[in-house]
Amino acid sequence: MKQLQIHIITIFFILLTSCEGIYQWDFKTPPNELIIIDGIITNEVKKQSIKISKPLKYLNFEPEVISGAEVSIQDQINNYTLTESIPGTGIYETETTLVGVVGRTYRLRILYKSKEYTAETYMVPVKPMKKLSLAEKEKDSLYYVASTIADYDIDESAMYQIKIDWQQLSGYEDISPDLKKSSLMLYTLSTIDVSQIFNPSIEEVLFPKGSKIFRKKFSLTPEHAAFIRSVLLETKWRGGYFDAIPSNVKTNISGEATGFFGACTVIKDSLIVQ
Repeated sequence: MKQLQIHIITIFFILLTSCEGIYQWDFKTPPNELIIIDGIITNEVKKQSIKISKPLKYLNFEPEVISGAEVSIQDQINNYTLTESIPGTGIYETETTLVGVVGRTYRLRILYKSKEYTAETYMVPVKPMKKLSLAEKEKDSLYYVASTIADYDIDESAMYQIKIDWQQLSGYEDISPDLKKSSLMLYTLSTIDVSQIFNPSIEEVLFPKGSKIFRKKFSLTPEHAAFIRSVLLETKWRGGYFDAIPSNVKTNISGEATGFFGACTVIKDSLIVQ
């Protein structure tokens, strides 16, 4: 017992006499030729696009884009060439419309600085959207999205884009246009994580009666859903009580590249908040 007391006193003394100091770590970032590829083919009648950039060096900075790449997409029937429509943007578009077809496989090929990057994906169907549920903040007379989808659905993984706009309403003329619209990205996954259940709370997006809401629902292949899950684990779901061990996000891009090349069936609807 006496020895235990001596040990406790010794530890307490060390803690009292210890001090903190500043140590400058000499971080050396190795040369890295990694590129980021981001692109989704949809069944919408439009020119499809792929964005190519470099990793961010600093938080809250715009990524450095990649120009001068040779980009093409091939399916079982056609070969589509993509060109940088506006130089310096890193966004490459098909020269003609490309309408994605369910069940068809698409292959992406990129040549940049004598290096080749490839990816392969396919398109799956999407289920009809459920009714959007809104709730009202009584003291503010403003609305928010109460529930739009379930975070978990064993039968389907999907991505939702919700755009809300109230620029046309009177009484908001003196407010900046950027503060009169909002955009939400929501996901349904066929898997569930503890960090997803106990994820940090996020700010509610409030909007007035009369706002216009535009919804898009994107189908996701299991591989695309796994990519999104890995991104959420490192972003939206981080900072809770049960964080996952940090790791690289999944990708279907070959070579020194990351990101994802996907193909999604899209359905859409719109409504006015009454």
